[in-house]
Amino acid sequence: MKKKAAEKSKKKEAAEDLDESKIKKNKVFTLNVTRLELVHLRDMLSILYPSESKRTISQTLADSESRLFEEGNLWKKVACLCEEAALPVGDEAPDYAIVPVGHPPMGVFMLSQEESELLSKEARGFLKKDDADADEEE
Repeated sequence: MKKKAAEKSKKKEAAEDLDESKIKKNKVFTLNVTRLELVHLRDMLSILYPSESKRTISQTLADSESRLFEEGNLWKKVACLCEEAALPVGDEAPDYAIVPVGHPPMGVFMLSQEESELLSKEARGFLKKDDADADEEE
């Protein structure tokens, strides 16, 4: 019984140690990376988000977690290290993007009355918009 209580206590302490709100925000850590690890980090930070070709996944994540400032600083540090290592950055570095490479899996499902009505309204609006676009082209 005491052993289980001790294990729970250790797990709780570990969780508290990882709690971001308790991390000292100004403490600086050193990360030693090889040239290829730096290239990988640079490339990983620059992968473009699928629906927004101007934003990276890193920026999107930072925005959702309210860490845009930290993401920007991290990118500046990586860029400086790349320049120091004579690695291309900016327009000289390769671009990466996540893109669909196949059709998403689809299935047929029965809709509830509410879902059916909602989709029907959306479809009518979509068709009206397409009809207006067709009129403009003529």
